[in-house]
Amino acid sequence: MGVEVFASKHVERWKNLAEENKTIKFVMLVLLLGMILEGIYINGILEKQKVIIVPPYISEKIEISGKKANIAYIRMMCEYALNLLLDWTHFTVNSRFKEFMAFVDPSVAAKISRKLEETAEEARKRNVTQAFYLTKLEVGSTPGSGKGEVTADGMLQRFVFDQLVKTEKCRYVVRYKIKNGKFMITSINKIEGEKEKR
Repeated sequence: MGVEVFASKHVERWKNLAEENKTIKFVMLVLLLGMILEGIYINGILEKQKVIIVPPYISEKIEISGKKANIAYIRMMCEYALNLLLDWTHFTVNSRFKEFMAFVDPSVAAKISRKLEETAEEARKRNVTQAFYLTKLEVGSTPGSGKGEVTADGMLQRFVFDQLVKTEKCRYVVRYKIKNGKFMITSINKIEGEKEKR
């Protein structure tokens, strides 16, 4: 009789533990499903969210939402990026190129960085200063698609030891994408005649 009581207590205890284990597994499964649904819901909200920025120095509204942005935002970002890339002195070339690289898509950053390092080294060695005067900026493709192309026309001047050595009309094609509201340059090419120089 003592063995039966002892065995029945342990069997009852094991049954209770098995039930508790099932309950805990069920609760964990419900919590996991809740977290997954919450993640999907939050992701959906972030895709639909719009941010409207109107700084005091901009006369137009700028709208960014996920991978979509209006033309004013794209124009502003291209103007700023082109200014960093094409307007520098031999003293500022490194810092301006470093700031420009923050706008470059990581998939092409290494390639663009190498070219910029070569240009910066030449500018420092030869005491080169460059100025770009933007005359026209055209957003070529649908800005709501998340990808596009901008054409920038302007006048480029180069100075060596404060002497003007080159003045030319230039056209640049900037290809970009917008990911999570961030403007990222995927390529920037100078057009010479009808050919695109990469």
